[in-house]
Amino acid sequence: MGAVRRRGKYVRVSLDHDEVRLLHELVEQVAELLGGDDPSTPVPDDEDETETEMLEHMLESSTEPVIAPDDPVLRRLLPDGYRNDDDAAGEFRRLTESSLRSTKRVALQRMIDDLSKPSAQQKDGRFRFDLDEAAVEAWLPALTDLRLAFGTRIGVTEDIDAERAEVLEGSLRHAELAAYDWMSWLQDAIVRGLTGD
Repeated sequence: MGAVRRRGKYVRVSLDHDEVRLLHELVEQVAELLGGDDPSTPVPDDEDETETEMLEHMLESSTEPVIAPDDPVLRRLLPDGYRNDDDAAGEFRRLTESSLRSTKRVALQRMIDDLSKPSAQQKDGRFRFDLDEAAVEAWLPALTDLRLAFGTRIGVTEDIDAERAEVLEGSLRHAELAAYDWMSWLQDAIVRGLTGD
């Protein structure tokens, strides 16, 4: 299993080959899902877009309504802004969805880039990633999106603890829940590494 430690101004994440491969595959899948083929959701060229530029981009977006996605994973990643007001929810989605997709994809792309660095492999066969503040600020929300997407796909509910106690070891369900729990551990360990706890 991986390890996360604070090393000076970095949070060092050490992962084995299978952990890196799992993360890489899941991040790419979620990024692709968020991007789709919709030209209205490009990844911004400039990650340092100012708040004023983001607001201008939102206001320049089409006046056509943006339909809420049918895919349950996208519904979790891009939730309605208002639950009991369809008009307000639609307007909120029209103004924010493109920007939200882009923000999420930028964080996911940072994680893909970090996971793809050939210099990360060490002599012991493990991969080491020294995350600076900018990397941590990308990895944490990206991991949240991974957990939401994966948890939705495998049907994680509030009864996960009771289910975990009854699932057969070695079954597909056991592997799914173990992967979900591992992602939860990794996110928590990075937070603890960042705060020094």
